[in-house]
Amino acid sequence: MNSISIIGACYGAYGEATKTFDVTSKVQKLITRSGDSLEVDNHMFNDPCPGHSKHFGAVYKVNGQTKAVACKEGQRVTFS
Repeated sequence: MNSISIIGACYGAYGEATKTFDVTSKVQKLITRSGDSLEVDNHMFNDPCPGHSKHFGAVYKVNGQTKAVACKEGQRVTFS
């Protein structure tokens, strides 16, 4: 399994910084424990802004390369 290091990750309403959670440490713990993918939803991260569509974004490092991933709420992301 590749060693994945999460540099930064956030979850919340697109363009609404005050309605966004920093989920960096939680994502790092989840992928360290469960593998290189996860499904992004309110159950995983709580709901920073009820009634709004949420997005997830992360910057991470794997095998010496810095990469980024983004998705909408309810989608699965893979860090590879």
